[in-house]
Amino acid sequence: MPTIGTTLYFLTPDGAAPIGVRREIPRTSPYALQALRALLAGPTEAERKQGITSAIPEAAELLTFRTEGKTTGVVDLAGLPEEANAVERVRVIIQITRSLVGLSGIERVRVRSDGEPWGLWLMSGGVADEAYGYEKLLGLSRVCVGKSGTEIVEGDCVSALP
Repeated sequence: MPTIGTTLYFLTPDGAAPIGVRREIPRTSPYALQALRALLAGPTEAERKQGITSAIPEAAELLTFRTEGKTTGVVDLAGLPEEANAVERVRVIIQITRSLVGLSGIERVRVRSDGEPWGLWLMSGGVADEAYGYEKLLGLSRVCVGKSGTEIVEGDCVSALP
C-alpha cells in the first residue's frame, strides 16, 4: 500500500511539551483520519525507549472522525478520562490538534468523548466546547496543576507550543 509521510505529536519524557515524530501513514483519504489512527496506536517501542510518551490512554478508541464545514475536524473518542485535570486535558488536546492541523484541510480540531465535549473546564461549570487550532494553542503556553498545599514543579506543567 502506498504511504505518505506526516508528523505525529507525542510528548517529551516529562510530558511538558509535544514532540513531533515522522511516520508513514497509508496514502488514502482523508489523511487526517490515517494520522489519527496512527496517533492512537501510540509511540513505537523504539520511541518509548527514547522516553517519548502519550497522554492519550491506550484504551482510547476512535468512535467517529468527521469535519464541520471544511476546516474543523471533530474527533470523538471513547476511553478519555472524565475527571482529567487541566494539564491532562491539554496534553491530549495538543497531541490531537498538532497531529491533525494541516492535513486534509483541517485548521481546527474539536475533541469529544462519547459524543460529549471534552475540553477545558469552565469557571462557570461544565466543559468548553471549543475547536482548537494554532491560535488557541498559543494561549496554552504554560498550563500547570498542583496539589493543594504543594509547590508546582515542572512535571505539573505543559506548554502547547515551544
